[in-house]
Amino acid sequence: MVLYIEISFILAYFIIIIIITFIEMRMLANDKNIVFKCLSSLPKNVVSQVAEGLRILKKDDMSDDGKDDTSRGLVNDSNSGEIVEVNKQEDNILKIFSTWSDNSSFRLGAVIIFVFLNILIYIICVVNIVLICNLYKEEIKMFKKVAPHLDNIPGAYAYFTASIIALNNICFTMSGETRIFKNTNTLVSRLNARMLKSEEYFNYAMYGKEGEDEYPFEKINEGIETHENASICADENAVPTNKVQMIECFTAEYQVVLMKARLQMIMRKHDLDRSVVISTRDDTVLILWYYGVVSLYNTFYYPMFEGIVDDMRVRLDSEITDSLPAIILCLILSICAVLATIFHAKRNEVCMHYVLKLLLSVPINAVITNNKIMAVIGGDFRDHSLDTANRDNEFYKQVVESLPDCVCVISKEGNIVLQANSAFVRIFGEDLLNTDLTLFEPLKPLFSSDNRTMNMEYQSMHFIVSLIAHHKYSIVTARDQTLMVKHNQLLKEEKAVSDRLLSSILPPNLVRRVQAGESNISFAVQTATILFLDIVEFTPWCASNSASTVMSTLNNFFKRLDAMLATHSTMTKVKCIGDCYMAAGGIFAEVNQPNTHAKEVCEFGLEAIEQLIELNEELSQTLRIRVGINTGGPIVAGVLGVGKPTFEILGPTINMAQQMEHHGVPMKVHISRSTYELIYGGSFDVKERGEIEVKNGKVSTYLINPPNIN
Repeated sequence: MVLYIEISFILAYFIIIIIITFIEMRMLANDKNIVFKCLSSLPKNVVSQVAEGLRILKKDDMSDDGKDDTSRGLVNDSNSGEIVEVNKQEDNILKIFSTWSDNSSFRLGAVIIFVFLNILIYIICVVNIVLICNLYKEEIKMFKKVAPHLDNIPGAYAYFTASIIALNNICFTMSGETRIFKNTNTLVSRLNARMLKSEEYFNYAMYGKEGEDEYPFEKINEGIETHENASICADENAVPTNKVQMIECFTAEYQVVLMKARLQMIMRKHDLDRSVVISTRDDTVLILWYYGVVSLYNTFYYPMFEGIVDDMRVRLDSEITDSLPAIILCLILSICAVLATIFHAKRNEVCMHYVLKLLLSVPINAVITNNKIMAVIGGDFRDHSLDTANRDNEFYKQVVESLPDCVCVISKEGNIVLQANSAFVRIFGEDLLNTDLTLFEPLKPLFSSDNRTMNMEYQSMHFIVSLIAHHKYSIVTARDQTLMVKHNQLLKEEKAVSDRLLSSILPPNLVRRVQAGESNISFAVQTATILFLDIVEFTPWCASNSASTVMSTLNNFFKRLDAMLATHSTMTKVKCIGDCYMAAGGIFAEVNQPNTHAKEVCEFGLEAIEQLIELNEELSQTLRIRVGINTGGPIVAGVLGVGKPTFEILGPTINMAQQMEHHGVPMKVHISRSTYELIYGGSFDVKERGEIEVKNGKVSTYLINPPNIN
């Protein structure tokens, strides 16, 4: 796989080098061709003047009279091989080119050097790729040797510890100390499986995997030596007298095997006689815990595992250190080759510079009036743009002048307008030109921010301003957005008025649905608590007071009710009919909890009585109200009407709530049996009223006494 990657890199880079070399040679040839064509566009008398002014002609050693064929107006035709006569202009141009060919150091050798340097860069890069890929292969080999043991060593210890834990669970289950496990069969199976996994991981660390490219852990012997150094074996040649001495003198490898054998011995006894209860304080179990779990971890597993990562890091650094000098050397050589390539590419420009320097001998008027030469001097070497470069300035100036957007050139400091188009003068006035002003003071953040666009307000006019920064000046464009801003503001105000009007008629939850144009807004509510509130003897009171007093008192009272209702999250105002105030709880609750909305509606009824008492004291009135509440469902809720929509709720529950209010006691909250059952056990002062006669027969009702009212 790595070999294929290396070959792919080499081929890809070779193709890229060929493409880049071809593009470079093609662009250089194209630039030279365009530069040489500049002279052919000059008038004949100008070319003759330049040629005669240099006074350097090529000498022809083959000519008998001491003059070359070029100076006599003859040239060798490359197609026929014959000497042909050329006109005066061609003769003078050939003299100029022959001058360059005699004095310039750019010859065929430069092309050979250029190609050689590109090939050298390619070879160096290939060598560098091979070195990096080999480094990658060595790192992979090292990882394959060491990395699996990050799992094997902890796995061997973890599964053995899990086996001991399973053994403890078996002991607890058999002794009746725990009832978590009903039988020990599952625990025995779990213990055996964990023992096998522990042995498997330990063997992988000791001996590797057969048939797989996984090697034994190289530091396993060092781990065994570390364990031996930490052991407290008094004399390894003496015959041990007890289990502890025997275990202490074993190496780590044999201790692991011995611990597993001890565990298997205990399980063998358990399999032979299930009635034998294994105690967690048995010597063998305690030995397993101490030596198998604690001692081996401290002296064998942990020191070995702790050094794996550090060992990997050291080996990685070693591999990189060994390969780094060669890689750096290749990089330095490739950089030198690239610099040499750039140097020879610069030398390739000598011919073009020489031809352009000849233009210094050309009269200035001949240069300025020649579109081709002006385009080349400006750095534009494209063939299609040579004939149009000279007329673009006037064209774009007229375009900018006729733009409806304001365009101006300001100083680098942003305080003086240097130039501006007609739209700028029309909006801001001609007096702003070439004057120090603070008009663009709000645009200061644009000079230091990546965002080159912002909104600006000037004399009740709104603009979208963009900035194009230059090292000597800045160009500012401003688009008038006043009409659009005013239009959006009017729309926003009208929408706010419409929203407020709808919110005063409908619940806020339904306003957006009505605005969206839904024609059928209805839904069912499983349970709801309905409240009716009515002023007692309202008609005689109205007759005894003026219309303004009646309306202001009702408005004051209902405002207080609306403010209190807003503090109860489950409640919704339904409507007001004269002196009757109707509200409901649980209509728009995300989670319908009857206990919650029944409690909140009852609290609201008591608060309404308290508010009326305060209002009576403020206005010196003696108004009283009846409050009736009923809980039930389901009910139907929705919006009725299109031109004048209203929110309505329908169902028997509403009728019963109205009956509770009609048969209620002034200044008390009259509730039904269903509401009473939901608030029972709360903090309300509830008293049974008994059975009363309603439209549907006799029902048991209850009265809630407001606090601080006898």
